[in-house]
Amino acid sequence: MSKIFYKATFLTLYLGISIFLFYTLGYAEIKTVNVIVGNNSVGTGIINKGTVYVPVHSVTNALGKSCKWNPEKKRIVINGKNVAGKAIRYRQVIYIPYYEIANCTGISSIYDGKNNSVIYSYEANASNIVSFMGNTKAIKTASIPKSSNINSNTVAVVPPKGGFIDEPFIPVIGENDVFKVAVTNVENKDQVKAQSVSNPSNKFVIVHLSQQNVSDEVQIYTGKFALMDNKQRIYEYSEGVSNFWLVVLRPGGSNFGYIVFEIPKDSEPSKLILSTTSRPPLALNLK
Repeated sequence: MSKIFYKATFLTLYLGISIFLFYTLGYAEIKTVNVIVGNNSVGTGIINKGTVYVPVHSVTNALGKSCKWNPEKKRIVINGKNVAGKAIRYRQVIYIPYYEIANCTGISSIYDGKNNSVIYSYEANASNIVSFMGNTKAIKTASIPKSSNINSNTVAVVPPKGGFIDEPFIPVIGENDVFKVAVTNVENKDQVKAQSVSNPSNKFVIVHLSQQNVSDEVQIYTGKFALMDNKQRIYEYSEGVSNFWLVVLRPGGSNFGYIVFEIPKDSEPSKLILSTTSRPPLALNLK
């Protein structure tokens, strides 16, 4: 009876934390769109903060175009060209704005708001032809002609002005003989949980992580995390806006959440450092 009770209690706690994180991280607000190449559905895109994103690998594979990561320039490269727009990671999938694939490949693309679809054709933009479910419709890349029978929610390819690259974060793992720490994402924001930075020249750095006890002993004190920036300055995390509670970890047990640091805007996070009483600091390189 006691084992069943503890299992049920753990499951309830796990589900409660998962649901809380789901809504706290804003996943419930993300809408999905269909992604079509030619006449075939190749996956699902997302709409985040008004921008339509598509899964970069699914679309480039369907189009027969190369997609690589340039570690030196820290950019996604499609068809030999650098992606200039913002990339995001959502549920372990890399997404980029739908028009970036058109910019790098010359292939026509539109966002059809009425049919909730992003549509790519195999034709070049110069032909101004988009094929959708067997119906061929002419559009201009700069604007939609009034005579076109495409609905008013259809948006032609319009490259952003002053776009900047926010390369997807590649997860990192560090461990010693007591703890394994995995950082799954790092974000920069001006506001967290409706709280703004204390100084306009600062920004919040959100570090999503998990911490696992890999030893054979119960760990009552699991240490404290700090952030080092690219100028070798150390910052303590902001407890009021963080979502990572210090808990007792049994062997094999894990804790997960996110930690928020406030640092100057002209700084970049360099290392996450875990300090404990019994071991040297464990540092994970974030760049």
